Amino acid sequence: MNSWLQRSRSRRELAELPTYLLKDIGLNESDRYREISKPFWQR
Repeated sequence: MNSWLQRSRSRRELAELPTYLLKDIGLNESDRYREISKPFWQR
């Protein structure tokens, strides 16, 4: 799978996670926003 496709899919899934699962993986809302706001080609 292309890395850009994988990043795009991962960010889309991250955007849909409930808050309690974000906490389980050590992220907060600002971390999520920062990551999902990146273009798919950016790491």
